[in-house]
This record gives sequence, structure tokens and C-alpha cells, in this order.
Amino acid sequence: MEREFKNLYDAIELEFSRERCYRLVYEIFCFNREVYSPGYYEAAKYCMDDLKESGLSGVEILDYPADGITKYGDYIMPSAWRIKEGELIITYPEEAKGKVLARYSENRCSVISLSPPTPKGGIEAEVVFISDGMKEKDYEGIDVKGKIIFTHQLARSIMRLAVEKGAIGIIQDARYLYLKSNKLYKIPDSVRWHFLLGWKFEKNCFAFSISPRDGEYLENLIKKYGKVKVFANVDSEIYEGVTGNVTGVIPGKGKEEILLVAHLNEPGAVDNASGCAVLLEVARCLNRLIKKGKLPPPKRSIRFLLGAEFFGISSYLANNKDKIQNTIAGLNLDCVGIDPKKKNIILKVGRTHAHQDTPSFVDDLLEWIVEKSSQEFSREDSPESEVPFRWIKGEYIEPESRILSDRSVGVPTPSLSTGIDYLTYHTSYDRPDQIDPLTLKRTGIISAIYAYFIANAGKEEARWLAEEMCSRAKVRIISEVEKYISKLDKIQDKESLLDDIERKIGYMKEREMEAVDSLLKLVPKAEHSHFKDYISFLKKEIKKVVKDEYGRINHLLETLNVKRRLKEKGFTKEDLKKDLKKLGLKEGDIVMVHSSLRSLGYVEGGANTVIDALIETVGKKGTVIVPTHTLEGRVYVGGVFDPETSPSFVGTLTEVFRKRKDAVRSRHPTHSVAAIGGKAVEITKDHKVGPALG
Repeated sequence: MEREFKNLYDAIELEFSRERCYRLVYEIFCFNREVYSPGYYEAAKYCMDDLKESGLSGVEILDYPADGITKYGDYIMPSAWRIKEGELIITYPEEAKGKVLARYSENRCSVISLSPPTPKGGIEAEVVFISDGMKEKDYEGIDVKGKIIFTHQLARSIMRLAVEKGAIGIIQDARYLYLKSNKLYKIPDSVRWHFLLGWKFEKNCFAFSISPRDGEYLENLIKKYGKVKVFANVDSEIYEGVTGNVTGVIPGKGKEEILLVAHLNEPGAVDNASGCAVLLEVARCLNRLIKKGKLPPPKRSIRFLLGAEFFGISSYLANNKDKIQNTIAGLNLDCVGIDPKKKNIILKVGRTHAHQDTPSFVDDLLEWIVEKSSQEFSREDSPESEVPFRWIKGEYIEPESRILSDRSVGVPTPSLSTGIDYLTYHTSYDRPDQIDPLTLKRTGIISAIYAYFIANAGKEEARWLAEEMCSRAKVRIISEVEKYISKLDKIQDKESLLDDIERKIGYMKEREMEAVDSLLKLVPKAEHSHFKDYISFLKKEIKKVVKDEYGRINHLLETLNVKRRLKEKGFTKEDLKKDLKKLGLKEGDIVMVHSSLRSLGYVEGGANTVIDALIETVGKKGTVIVPTHTLEGRVYVGGVFDPETSPSFVGTLTEVFRKRKDAVRSRHPTHSVAAIGGKAVEITKDHKVGPALG
């Protein structure tokens, strides 16, 4: 496969234009791409025209409502929004009178996207300072009715509470995002871009964004004079409109498709004019190579899609189910052009590794392509060797990837991102001078190779990739076990550690084998039987590695004489029951338990012993409840929630508890609980789900 890669790389490297790609970034950046604004639709038309000029088929804008009501999947579409002007000027005290804090025509980040209008002609009002504003106690002793709140928070974070308290407007400087110190901010004149959601059932007030420097000035003015007034005018309109996704296709020979996506709606150059520009140039580059006969027409179509982040992809999924069923893989381009010479930037290759993501060959293939491309970029005679190329396996995939990769959708979609500079991210300083044409080209080459390889892959490519995946899977499993081995001497509860290893490695084994199975999508149906026999042999190798690693761990545990040492310090069920009664737990009690099994040390029989002790202590009339949240850290990993199978991510004890036959689990997708006992059904049956974005 080395020769095939080299031929593909050379053809794409010669055709891909970094100059054209950079020009596309600049031209897309010039459009005011606020969520569902006329400027967004103009940018969509520009991208549509570019795809047409590049000769793609089926180029169109797929319209969908922007009305604040329509819901696709987990997402409610925001309303349409247009703005003519917005300004914020100090009118009192006299020493600051006339100072302009915000003017939309001079800085399009200064009025928060989807901000409602002020009364016609504007309004003068007092400004009150509330540093945070997200909690009730922040408003104690402060009258905000009929006034404008100035906050260091983001306006959307405090909007509901501020409106409930009677505020008529919000000014944010978002200082909490930059530096939590008394030092002057590194980019004191940057203005934070922010947006409201534009849902019809929400009540919002007008909102401005000002720079940290102006925020510091305004805060000091309020402290000095007590009362500060401003004139605020937002000439905007929120209405029911339409927006759309731009799409075009390089046609293949069958119905199957590869999908390349980039979100168009955020206003920055890095985020995400860069991703859109690379996508457009990849489309032109591949189509031209095919038209010129440099590359054969692909077996599968390559579809390109540009739309609003979250909302665009959700509408596409809802309205194009036939195409999605035939889409075997995707790639998401998000923030792909930042200059590595100015910032310490590394290309992040986001894997579809979360438990709700569809297991697939795409991750190993993309990483292999990046590795080989990196070698080409580094050759002394290569025109791409100007700047060292660095990359890492990302622990996070970008939002469009997360939505597409979910098992309920089934389009495994890794992401490419050169990352962001957090000082300029979502600010008025995210401009084309942050962009590096060489980085755009490198990302484009990798993206084009990935898309074309999958689009034209067959049985031979699938056999090669199966062997590559098997080798990488074995390395991953062994590396994971090594992490656990490094903890052996530090952890007292060795049996719990062994349980953790067994669960983690077992999970990895199943995902790795599912990923190998996904290669059948590349193989003609007539060849499926033979190919299944081939990958069955490779999957046995993965199983053997897992078995060998279990043996290695057990041998180490025996060598350390762990069981003997633990037994000397351990607990029995009767010990636990005795201690629980000492704590006041008695028959008939309803008790919520949130405990780390590890904190108990060694327990004879492990988690089940602890659970039995609790149940027997409260008796048949009592009830034991544990949290079984589908959260990992602070990241939602719910996917399609199933109370019977979705794992709990709040400890071994809760996972063992919810798997018991007598356990009843509530249906809340993120914060479920499980219960055992007399009132288990009553407690769990009506666990309401609150409103949330996604």
C-alpha cells in the first residue's frame, strides 16, 4: 500500500493550491456569518458557487426553517436574525460622557448574535455591576429592574435569571475566560463573540460584548461614581426565516458515499473559515484530478457539506435519511489553519473512541495517512518541508463528528483540527492573519487522501487495512495494561484493580473487533463470506492478546502475594452490616448511597458484598438507591440511552448495582439512578428530564 499512497500523495500535492485555499479563507471571513443571518446565507451562496465552478455535481443549498421552534434530533433551530446597527455609549458621569463602548459597524462581535432590539430609537438606562450573575445570591441587595447588567460572565449564562429579575439588557466583557488575576489581559482590546439561541419559548433582553480593557474601565467608573448610565441602541429583527446547508458531490459508481463536513456559521478565520476553505479546495483538487484522468473515478461518491454547527448537521440527518444510510464514513474539518510559527500548534487527529461512537476502520486509516504524510512533509526535497510538522492523537472529536459518529446515526467521522489560540478563540482577533497557507495545504492533502482512499477502496485495501488495524489494536491493549501495571504497588485494593482491567480490556476487545468487522463495507457483497473468514483469523489474534494480558496481570498479582495481604486487612459482609447499623441505618430506611469501593479497601466478595450488606440492613421494606449517571468527568457520553445497557460512570459499585436483576433504573439519560427494595419502582418511575441543548 506504500506505492499506492505515494502515487496518491504526489498527485494531490501537485494539484492542491495553498494560495487559492488562503484566498478562500479571506473571502469567507469577509461575510458576516452570524447564526441564521442574511450574511450566513450569502456565505452559503458563495460556497455553492465555488463548488459549481469546481465542477461538482448536485450542488445546491438545502433549505430548512430558522424559526426558533423546529426541532431536528436534539436541537431546536434558532430564529433568523438581521441587524442594521448597534451601539453602546456612556452618558453619565460627565467625565466619561460620549465614550463608545460598542459599535456593531466597527466590530461585528460587539452585539451578541440573536440579540433582541432595544425600543426603537434606543434607550438610556443605569448600569449595575454583577461580577457573575449565574446564581440567585449574586442578586441579593441589588435592584436590576429596568437596568442593564454588566458582568464578567457570558450573557447567555445569566440571561434567564437576569430577565426574571427585570433587567432590560446585559453587557459582558467575558473576563472570567481570560485571566483570573489582576494582570492586564494579553489582548485587552479583543471582543468576545457570543450568541443567544433564539428559541421562541425563551425570553431574552438585548446584549452587548465589550473588550476587557473597556470592561475594566466601566467597572472602575461604577466603583468611583456609584451610578453610570449608558445609551443603548440595537436595531435588529428576530423573525421566522430559512437557512441552509451547502452540498455538492463528486459522483461515484454506486449509492455509497463518503461525507466531508465543515461548519460555516462562526465568524472567525480559524473558526471556521479555515475548515470551509480546505473543504472547498479538496473538492476542487480531487474533481480536477479525476477529470484530468490523473485519478480514476471513485467507486463511491464523495459528498461535501457546509452548514451551521450542530443545527445544520442535525437538519441534514433528519431530512436525508436515505443518503445517511448509504454513508459509510465521514471527516470533520474544524479550525485547521492556525499558523504553527506564531503559535505552538499541533494537528489533532480526533478518534471516534467514546463508547457511543460507531466502531470503525476510519481512525486507524486516518492515523496511518497522517503518519505517511508526515514523512513526506519532512523530506528535504519536499516543498512542504518549510516548517516541522507535528501531530497527536486527540482525546476529543469536534461536535459534528460526535453527532455523526453516534451509533444511532452510524457514520464514523473522525476530525482534524490544528486547534485554537485561546486568547483569540471566539473573539474579534480571530482574523486571517492567524492563518498559515502551508498548514491549510497539509490538512487538505491529508483530508483528500483519506476521502479518496475510502471512496475507491476494495477487497485488497480492506485486507491490508485489517492487518494494520490488528497490529495497532494489540499495541493499544498492551499499552492500556501497562498503565494498570504501573499502579499495582500504589493501590491496596488489587482485586478491584483487576476488575477494572477486565472491564476496560474487555470493552477494548469488543470495540476493536467491531472496528475490524466494519471493513466489510469496503468489500463487494459477493466476497463477504471469504473476507469474514479472513478477519475471523485476525480477531482471534486480538482475543489471544487479551487472554495473554489477563494472564500477565494475574501472574504479577500472585507474585506480589496480593490476596494474602488483602485478606489480612479486609472486610466481610457481617463487618459491614455491623458498621452500617452503628451509623444509624435500620430496617425500612430509604438510603441514597454514593461511595467509592476503593475507599473501603479490600472487601471479601467485592462490590456485591457491599450491596448485599446495604440491602440486608434496610430489609425488604427498605430501599437502597445509587446514582448511575451516564457522565464521564464532565463530558456527556450518553449516546442513545438504554436503562438496561448504558453503563454508569460513577464507580464500580454503581455499575455492579445497576446490573443486578432486582435493580430498577430511572430513565433520565444523563443523571439516572438505580434502586433495589420495596419502593424501587415508585422512586424511579417518574424521573423528569429538564430542558437542555442537546
